[in-house]
Amino acid sequence: MASLMMVFAFSNCFSQEESFCNNCGYASSNPRLWDSSAKKFMKILSMPDYYFWFRDSLIVYENYVLDTDTGPDGHTKYAFSITHYTFFDLRTKHGYDYVNFT
Repeated sequence: MASLMMVFAFSNCFSQEESFCNNCGYASSNPRLWDSSAKKFMKILSMPDYYFWFRDSLIVYENYVLDTDTGPDGHTKYAFSITHYTFFDLRTKHGYDYVNFT
């Protein structure tokens, strides 16, 4: 039931055609760190941008996990991956987690 509600809630928000929806869309957050030597904010290469979609009081956002792998040479590799998506209703304060979001 919840996934069906989510499909209907966001079905008009994401289309190829221009939408006239005033209270829906998506946003992203671009994580940056201050590099004092360059004196500017720098994008962290392995860290993805965070996206969330909204319509009225409904939000869908991505949840990430940081995976680390230290090799025998002592070098550590970092990788972020999406673990799941969260559908959250701000009015009722109910949330649901989903493995896939299409």
